[in-house]
Amino acid sequence: GVQEEGDEKGGSGDTKGEEEEEEKDEEIKESKFWLPFAEGTQRYVDTWQERFDVLDFGQKYDKPLLRDSIMEGSGGLMAELRSYVDALVRTELANLKAALERDKAGKGKGKGKGAGKAGKGGKGKGPKGKKDLTEGKKIESLVNELVWTGFLQQCPKVRVQDYIGAHNLMGTVMEEAEKVSAEQIDDVQKKWKQVLENWNEHIESSFQVTQDQFRQMFEKWVEQRKQSGFVLFEPSMSQVRQSVTEYGILPLGSKVVHDLAPHHKSMLLYGPACSGKTMLTHAIVTESGSNYFNLSPANLQDKYNNAKAVALLLHMIFKVAKSMAPSVIYIDQADLVFSGGKKKGKKKSADGGKAARIKKDLLAQMKELDHSDRVLVVGNSRSPFDADIKELLKFFGCMVYCVHPDYASRLLLWQTLIKKRGARLANDYDIEILAYMSNKYTSGTISKVIHNALTDRRVKRLNQRPLRAEEFLGPLSKVLPVFKEDFENLKTFTLGLPFHMRKRRQADFEKEEDESDAGKKGKKGKKKG
Repeated sequence: GVQEEGDEKGGSGDTKGEEEEEEKDEEIKESKFWLPFAEGTQRYVDTWQERFDVLDFGQKYDKPLLRDSIMEGSGGLMAELRSYVDALVRTELANLKAALERDKAGKGKGKGKGAGKAGKGGKGKGPKGKKDLTEGKKIESLVNELVWTGFLQQCPKVRVQDYIGAHNLMGTVMEEAEKVSAEQIDDVQKKWKQVLENWNEHIESSFQVTQDQFRQMFEKWVEQRKQSGFVLFEPSMSQVRQSVTEYGILPLGSKVVHDLAPHHKSMLLYGPACSGKTMLTHAIVTESGSNYFNLSPANLQDKYNNAKAVALLLHMIFKVAKSMAPSVIYIDQADLVFSGGKKKGKKKSADGGKAARIKKDLLAQMKELDHSDRVLVVGNSRSPFDADIKELLKFFGCMVYCVHPDYASRLLLWQTLIKKRGARLANDYDIEILAYMSNKYTSGTISKVIHNALTDRRVKRLNQRPLRAEEFLGPLSKVLPVFKEDFENLKTFTLGLPFHMRKRRQADFEKEEDESDAGKKGKKGKKKG
């Protein structure tokens, strides 16, 4: 009895320990941005709340407060004096350090000749510094060379709001439906397996099929359910816009956010052709006020062909990008740079594999990027599945899937872009029909259709002949949708990414729970052992 009580106590202790561990894991760390907000609020309450009068337009300044601000404020005279004193102290320390190093060097040279010969003239092999390939050149000359060769370019002015797309308001409902569907599939599979295990002549006469035929039907049904289980692997266009803002615009545009918040040095935007990848890259540059370096394979043709020239080019671009931060280094067709080597059925790249020659130096320069450098490498790819997946995951810190628009986003696209051209359709249901007919077409393709239909000449004649939905059918028939093969390849690539690089599905959460449960059981077994 005593032993049983002890086991019960021990068991309760284990459960308490597990609960405490789970509570610790669920604790959210305090935000680094909270303290400045709290200090600013407290400063307002202490200093300004009782002084500021909204109704008194002739309110004069406060002399003691002004004097304190000029003398002791953050940008006051005392702060400026402290900065000068600190600079002088740092200079003196540097001079003292240099003097000590000279004294040490003099003592080393003063040693016997034998020691000098053993050490080859006393020049000990110290740690090698990183060689500056552009030593002696000013930043201005490097900038001129990059502008002249076309690698430092003026970026088109694009706002992140120009990436038009709606929220997926049915997302929660679809997630619940996917969850219920998964549970129903599990129940059906159990029942089918029971029938197969208990198969007899009575069941065969009732179903009028053999056991092998019934098993084939079951396996075919399971395969069909697996293929249709991709309901919510794509993010909405609004989520894409939000991700680009959080991963790219905020860290580059704000030094405070860059220094305090976790951020990535590189980002991959992938998706079908004309899905807004380049547009989002230009939006990052415009919104953050960054410099724009174009390192795309198409821009590398017939430039810097040998290995030394490529190393010099990459060194120049990253050196100028760091000195003129914030900066964005753009690599279109990133899959050509990180090509998957010898793959069966892999098409030869248009540039004959020349893009891959920058990979070695690109990886080396990325390693030299410091955490404080406000430089972001943005890669674009319409076929990331053709690249080496391991190299992509190793190089790019985050990936954003630029999807083809859903019905709500297509509806918004047609309405907004037609209105921008100064036109409108007579009936709202015409827009709904166009949105329905343009399923599987990307946002860039829809924009091209509207531009081709609403030419300048057609816009001038809108008063004489109102716009009709039928006018868009001709241009729509001349453009290509997202084909099933490309969609399936992008789906497979997306679902193969780690959880932190894509949108999670219900199956992912269930898999994560199973793995955590298995890990806890393994820990318990080790403790008992």
